[in-house]
Amino acid sequence: MNELLNPGDTEDEDVDNGSCNVNSSDGDTGNCDHCGRPFTPIWGAYKKDYKANSKIIERAKCKFCSKKVLPRPKENMLHHAYSCRLMHADADYDFFVGVQGQANIKRFFGTAKKAKTASEEKNLALARFFFSVGYSFLSIENMYFAKLLSTLMEGNFKPYGRRKLVNAYLPRLFSEIPPLKVDSESVITLSIDGWTKRGSENLYGISMSADGEERLLKLIPLEEKSATAEELLKYLREVCKDIEMEHIGAVVTDGASTVKKMRECFVAMNPSVVEFTCCVHKMNKLCEGLMQLEAFKSVKKRSLSLNGSIVKSNKLSAALRRLTEQHARNGKIRSLEIFSHTRFSTVHACLRRLLLLQQEV
Repeated sequence: MNELLNPGDTEDEDVDNGSCNVNSSDGDTGNCDHCGRPFTPIWGAYKKDYKANSKIIERAKCKFCSKKVLPRPKENMLHHAYSCRLMHADADYDFFVGVQGQANIKRFFGTAKKAKTASEEKNLALARFFFSVGYSFLSIENMYFAKLLSTLMEGNFKPYGRRKLVNAYLPRLFSEIPPLKVDSESVITLSIDGWTKRGSENLYGISMSADGEERLLKLIPLEEKSATAEELLKYLREVCKDIEMEHIGAVVTDGASTVKKMRECFVAMNPSVVEFTCCVHKMNKLCEGLMQLEAFKSVKKRSLSLNGSIVKSNKLSAALRRLTEQHARNGKIRSLEIFSHTRFSTVHACLRRLLLLQQEV
């Protein structure tokens, strides 16, 4: 494990807040924690991120993928670093760079390259599969998925990372989507929604629904611009130039003030169009209000108490440690959160979902 977690550029940092050096009876000096136990090689794979004006470690930054994780428990930190190390060992430079860092939204919509090699053809096929079935692109960064591809495909094919794959092939695949054919009697519903936000960069999409089918009409990277009602209205009117206005029946958005003002302005210009708020957005607001009721507070309190007793159970903690140590010796580290085959883990997962419901809605 020491060899696997050593990224080659470790810093001379303490192992944890309670690390120290002790002298053994025969005069040798070794590293240990405040209880005199040998430390695990965690901080060789992480950089400490201290809380402002404090010596408290707030986050641990992985030296392989630059992701910041909680500095506890140690088992989770070892699991993350071990997975990153294995992926780095098997990946070529382009693949590893594609996994790291935040993608720039300008590069995200760069011109797609035409496949010239067998490797690029395979990456294009991989991207087309993920887009068609709607799988999360996070699966591409899973080391077992990468090994699966290498096993199934001939040669030494190394798939691109999530961001590089999306950056290279999203525009090309988007251009392959056939236009939605609209009959003369069809009524079109336009929907506008913000997909993601990275810093000050906003990404919006305009979709068209007709006759039970839906198509994405336009991707709008606003880059440094603000998502104002005037800016979004400009893009919406550009899209509508290719659509006969008598076919447009409604404009749907969420309840955000900017898009709400945008659709009101659009309806003022086109009185035959109806505007309304998405029902899912209203349901989310309803659920959020329900969670504030006194009756739900008692349920949350009991769930917190039961969840706390599960997490802090000495018997559970000991079992988790034994399982982690056993998998570490076999070269495999897994988290119990991934599997819910037992009644206990299923109940625990349901409780966690309940406690996170208010934030998710």
